Amino acid sequence: MRMIDKKIINTGRQFEVDVAKAFAVFFMIVVHVFEHTVTYDESPLWYLVEFFGCAPSAGVFMFVMGLGMVYTRHDSPADFVRRGIKLLIAGYLLNFFRQTLLLAVVNAFFKESGYDGGSLLGTFMFVDILQFAGTAFLFMALFKKLELRPWMILVISIVMSLLGSLTPGLFDNAPEYIQYPVGLLIYTNSETVFPAMQWLIYPALGICFGHLLQHVKDKDRFYRIALVIALIAALAINTVFLLIGIDASDFFMESVLYYTQAPLTLIWCLSVVALLIPLYYFVGKVIRGKAAVFVKYISANLTTIYVIQWLLLGNLRTVLKMNDIEFPGVTGLALSLLIAIVSISLCFLWKKVNQEMVINLMEKR
Repeated sequence: MRMIDKKIINTGRQFEVDVAKAFAVFFMIVVHVFEHTVTYDESPLWYLVEFFGCAPSAGVFMFVMGLGMVYTRHDSPADFVRRGIKLLIAGYLLNFFRQTLLLAVVNAFFKESGYDGGSLLGTFMFVDILQFAGTAFLFMALFKKLELRPWMILVISIVMSLLGSLTPGLFDNAPEYIQYPVGLLIYTNSETVFPAMQWLIYPALGICFGHLLQHVKDKDRFYRIALVIALIAALAINTVFLLIGIDASDFFMESVLYYTQAPLTLIWCLSVVALLIPLYYFVGKVIRGKAAVFVKYISANLTTIYVIQWLLLGNLRTVLKMNDIEFPGVTGLALSLLIAIVSISLCFLWKKVNQEMVINLMEKR
């Protein structure tokens, strides 16, 4: 136990978090591009994309979001409330500009295209990962206000997960204006993909892990042990599933199973996250120089990059759907890389313009 100290000694930036966030956002871009522009088939490429688009993207992102809550300097309940509200607003604004506005234009001027983008309310109230992040920060603000310890937060999140796994189907006959607000908490339809009750366990585990990591003196040894434990657990879980006839690919190929995060899905996804976090630590050890600066930049601007890629993809998707165009998988990979590069470039320009505007305002004062 010499690698663990009673005092908090491991503070400051944790580069493995930056690496995890950089990989997570790239995997998100790839799976988004494939699901909205590529012809679906049951090829190995589709299985690979869907796998990396599940736990290695959203699951890892949520876990390190919880870890980041431990290390942030802005950690008061009021700070978390402000962050949560900003993320919720950002999520709904993104919905409006990537879907609702485009659908309204198509309905008004291009009805003959035959494009079916759903309802305006549904596109605006879609519950995606930004809505989940905002809701998670509000929950954590409440837990901080109540001065709950990390293990208490984890117990509450486990109970919420178990209760949430019982709720799918309860609101099938409810009107849309009821389903979507409730969908922030529980799975009510296919457009409420990250309900808080089923997914809060990821940042809760990240918080517990972060509190432990703060006391680690020997990170190399700590992550070696964590990697071995995670590997054994992943092999055991997949072996048991194989023996009892459960196809683990259903947990990421079947969207309802994935988004509702029933206990078996949750166990499998968490085993993937547990394996990736120590791997990202060792990957981070070989990233140096400008590459490390680049990874940190992506991590620091992940939300902006995420929003930009959706705005680009939302417009592209609408045009493709209107003209009934789909791409093959190889084209999808190239398009994913292109959208990632363009998103990061536009993020850089956006930040630079904002910085210059702030400097100009300060000079005028």
